[in-house]
Amino acid sequence: MKKIVMIASFIIIAGVTIHATPFTVDSYSNSKTSILSDSIKTNIQPEERKAEEEAEVKKNKDKAEARNPQEAAYLNAKLIVEKPISGYAVNATELTPDMKIALDEKAKVLKERSDMVVDIIGNTCGLGSDEVNQRIGLARANNAREYLISQGVNAKILKVKSKGKEAPIAKNSSESERKQNRRVTFKVEE
Repeated sequence: MKKIVMIASFIIIAGVTIHATPFTVDSYSNSKTSILSDSIKTNIQPEERKAEEEAEVKKNKDKAEARNPQEAAYLNAKLIVEKPISGYAVNATELTPDMKIALDEKAKVLKERSDMVVDIIGNTCGLGSDEVNQRIGLARANNAREYLISQGVNAKILKVKSKGKEAPIAKNSSESERKQNRRVTFKVEE
């Protein structure tokens, strides 16, 4: 026997709005809680996304520390290096003071970990032509690279690329979503 259950149209927990959807529950099943958790969708705002990312970094750091110390140190360094910087204005390529602070943290790690080779990847929002966005993405990546070099990071371990508007993390349907897509990402080569 199956029953259709509606939790609520929405629930607010710690300032996060959680939208619930109807789902079916098999009365003979013991998986009611997993069905419930799978059916809840969160609507996460940029501030909440940042808090969620920081919690994920801490969780991964805790996992890394449970392993051997050398691996933990490498994974912790990788977490710091791979954290993206975002918040560029449309067509902007200059680094803001907040971006420089984030890059300073990466520089500190990369000066100690010259074994890490890092791809610096510039990204843009969906506005404009592919050609213009490729150039803007490359300029963003180059500016981040030049700043890291100016902070003492070995130029040989830093590679630049541009994905332009090819790799959005948000839909590009509003300015706040487009701002999330205007970013520089970092990938440690394995």
